[in-house]
Amino acid sequence: MKKLAFILSLLCFSNLFAAATTDDRTQLPGIFQNSYVGVDLAYLDFAYSNADLNAGYSAGQIKNNLIGASVYAGHYFNPYLALQLSYMRPGPWVKFTNVTNNAGATPETATVWLNYLMLTLRPTLPINDRWSVYGEVGPAYVSRYGFTMSNGANIPSVGLIVPDTGVGASYRFSGQWHLEFSADSIWGNAANKQPATYYGEVGAYYLFNPEQAMETGSGSPYIFPLNTIEIGLYNRSVFNWDPTTFFTSVVPIFWNGEVLTQSGDYLMYERNVYHTQRWFSLDWGVDGARWESLYDHDVYYTASIFPEVRFWLLQQPKVALYFNYSAAGPTYLSRSTIDGQATGGHFTFQDFLGFGSYFGAERNFNINLKIIHYSSGNLMPNHNPGIKVPVMLGLGYAF
Repeated sequence: MKKLAFILSLLCFSNLFAAATTDDRTQLPGIFQNSYVGVDLAYLDFAYSNADLNAGYSAGQIKNNLIGASVYAGHYFNPYLALQLSYMRPGPWVKFTNVTNNAGATPETATVWLNYLMLTLRPTLPINDRWSVYGEVGPAYVSRYGFTMSNGANIPSVGLIVPDTGVGASYRFSGQWHLEFSADSIWGNAANKQPATYYGEVGAYYLFNPEQAMETGSGSPYIFPLNTIEIGLYNRSVFNWDPTTFFTSVVPIFWNGEVLTQSGDYLMYERNVYHTQRWFSLDWGVDGARWESLYDHDVYYTASIFPEVRFWLLQQPKVALYFNYSAAGPTYLSRSTIDGQATGGHFTFQDFLGFGSYFGAERNFNINLKIIHYSSGNLMPNHNPGIKVPVMLGLGYAF
């Protein structure tokens, strides 16, 4: 799966980079026409019970009902059929509290980590130019990282492929922005004691539509930098602030990490390949970084290719503010063990999110803060601790 993602990213990178050589970046690259990207807030019911523990054990409480989030991308082949790839996870993990057995073993508490990758067909029935209803059906990959307690209770780690089915509705509320509402079920697997997961979602997605590009015309009155060179700096002893918990638990749109960073720096190049008239832009980039871990002071290096989306919160002649997000950038990691923890091999993924600003007479200067994360996104049932860089300061120049 990782090798396939790497190859696809290289192909997309080369195609999009070529598209950026055209004079007008408001013209949608062909591979994105009639495609969409979105994010949903999810309410999940995991249906775990004491029957899922090994014989003789029971929990005082199982926390099954959790808030989570999903990010997704899809493509409409025609108005009636789309193919969608989604990643979903809860904010907190499923929690088994006060687990014991009939023999009076010491009660213990543990969590089950569940992550989902779904590939679904989305048959769609347009009702009018605003509303449509749809179904979803396809395979879901369930990555479960379980636990083994010292008192003998356990839920084993496993990776499973099971069906995912659901129904939903979408409403186009502004231009190419759509609200959507859905109810889905990821089926269980009795042989591995994995119960079904039921979830409802509400969120928004943006549809890249070539007709919209023609309606708005070419060009844009706003500045969208074509190239940016950036350096990044981080040192825990200088700036020790960690907002990661907010974006992994309170607003679960990111990933935490157990391998902590003492310091690091990177060199990054980004190129804009598409932007709308006002609110959205898409870049591709490359970066190389040097890091030092917190505890054993292990030095390691990363090299990444990544996509990046920006949502422009403010556009003024001499200043622009944005929120940026990047996920699943294929990355080479020079060490597979850091601070005594196995990181899952030399191939991993880079993710980051942050806020920043371009400013100056021609808006050539860039400053930003971002959270950086390296891991497989918990898509493998073996434990992947993840590498966390809490807040990175980026300083860039656009040309």
